[in-house]
Amino acid sequence: MAETPKRPPRERVTKAVKQSQAQAAKEGRVLKMLFLDEQGDPVGEYASSQLPENPFAGQMGSGLQEPPYRLEQLVYLAEMHPVHSAALEQKTMDIVGKGWEWVPRDADHADETYKDELNDWFESLSFDEELDMREVIWATELDIETTGWGLIEIARDPSAIAKRLYHVPAHTVRAHRDGWRLCQIRDSRKVWFRRWGAPLRNGKEVMVDATTGAITVSKKPSNPANDLLVIRRPSRRSDWYGIPGYISSIGWITLALAARDDNLFFFSNRREPRWAIILTNLADDPDLEEDLRRSFQVDLRQPYRNLLIPITGPGTINFQKLTDNRLEGSFEKLSERADKAIMVSHRVPGERIANADVGSLGGNIVPEASRIYKEAVVAPGQELLNNRLNRFIEIEYSKFLGNEPELLPWKLEMDDLDLGTDREELDLAAIAFHSNMITLREARAKIKLEPLMEKKKTPAIGPDGQPLLNPDGTPQMQEDQTLDPNTNDPLSTEDEIESPKNDMLFSELPGVSAGQAGAPGAPGVGTGGLLHNDREGRRDAALAAITKDLKELAEQSRMTQDVLERSAEEDQLARRAERAARAAKT
Repeated sequence: MAETPKRPPRERVTKAVKQSQAQAAKEGRVLKMLFLDEQGDPVGEYASSQLPENPFAGQMGSGLQEPPYRLEQLVYLAEMHPVHSAALEQKTMDIVGKGWEWVPRDADHADETYKDELNDWFESLSFDEELDMREVIWATELDIETTGWGLIEIARDPSAIAKRLYHVPAHTVRAHRDGWRLCQIRDSRKVWFRRWGAPLRNGKEVMVDATTGAITVSKKPSNPANDLLVIRRPSRRSDWYGIPGYISSIGWITLALAARDDNLFFFSNRREPRWAIILTNLADDPDLEEDLRRSFQVDLRQPYRNLLIPITGPGTINFQKLTDNRLEGSFEKLSERADKAIMVSHRVPGERIANADVGSLGGNIVPEASRIYKEAVVAPGQELLNNRLNRFIEIEYSKFLGNEPELLPWKLEMDDLDLGTDREELDLAAIAFHSNMITLREARAKIKLEPLMEKKKTPAIGPDGQPLLNPDGTPQMQEDQTLDPNTNDPLSTEDEIESPKNDMLFSELPGVSAGQAGAPGAPGVGTGGLLHNDREGRRDAALAAITKDLKELAEQSRMTQDVLERSAEEDQLARRAERAARAAKT
């Protein structure tokens, strides 16, 4: 067995360092000061940011595929930079929203009872006091944004009916090359899963052993593996893993962290020399160098203190500044560039993560940026999540009912990202309604109001017990009333029915005549009485107003000119009279 070489003593290492520094000084090169520990190793120069040992090391030979990027490193990186972390969280919250809603595939044949039963079943899959289905979906979507894929475990009863759903951390799982097996390793423990929706082999269902990962078709394994519902982003580099969209900004994230760490080093140990001390003609004092070194070992709580050096004789001490750069909070512009590059890679507007930006001439670019973000980032993410969950619901709920998989009358959709204000929504609904584009019911639904209700009415009965009639012969209607059996006084009931106005257009409402604002043939108006549809009319009105103003200005100019001319004539006459008076006196 070869003998391990001994570490060189500290004196030899220090001597070698001094010799290299002396040689560098002769060649005009500048070297950083190295601090050595008791063994002669340099310390304080770099900070380690390594991760724990990869639990999958040595396991990839069993058919597991290595992801394009270390998933553990991506998770670690998501906790380091504030802009990167905020963008991941914000995108997840915008995509998942406040939950989901059930939308009928055919509004004319929507059964509310069926929807309630479907929702109760879906909620029951994660019936837990500490974790509900919304948290499972939220955690899965956060994994998709962070690592490129998200995983949900499906636990079944002996009848193969899905009973519970659990989130599985994506960075703890690796995919097998066959495409339908996945393996999770934690703390030297290993468990295998079967991918949900795995293809059939020879027309039979593929089963996986949770302990060994062995595949069986005919015989059920002793420890059947649970299914994993895999939701991943499309990837150009891997058939098994997805790639998150921010990958292109990893270099910027690393650069921003390096700039941050440089400032942390500055404030923690102030290791960068800023002054050179030059001693000239000093008497040989062996304690002077040690006194200077001790004086410059500044306490962190007193970074700036006065330095007194008592010397005698003709000697001098010169202090030469090595840099004029401001070191406190340096790399400010670099950090700003890195933040913008990170937000670009996420395609998240700064306003979504409290990093507002101002448009040209101080304009507000928030509505445009938010609309692009919603259509290009949030909507595709919701579509991916909706499709995978709906496919799962269609198959598993049919099994729960004992039916063959079929298209359900209701589908799940994540809550839509609402970027509009209440005033904007009210204006849009009012404009569409006044323009006869939607009915009153649809307009009220746009601003989240229920249909218009009114008291239930019944035919009015006269004292003789006969119905009262209008002049045109139609029965008179009155609000539905009942009589108090004790006093025989009428009592109004609380029964209400939908008003027939709900299904009317604006021009069909009672009292709206042709030519009235908002009626057919008249310009549509919104709140505030502004014309929205008559562009030519607005342009002509604006030109007429400008022409009128110009005419008034021209008239005022002429009147001013006349006043000036009259004033000049009067002044000239006054001077002539004054000269005539002086001549008469002479």
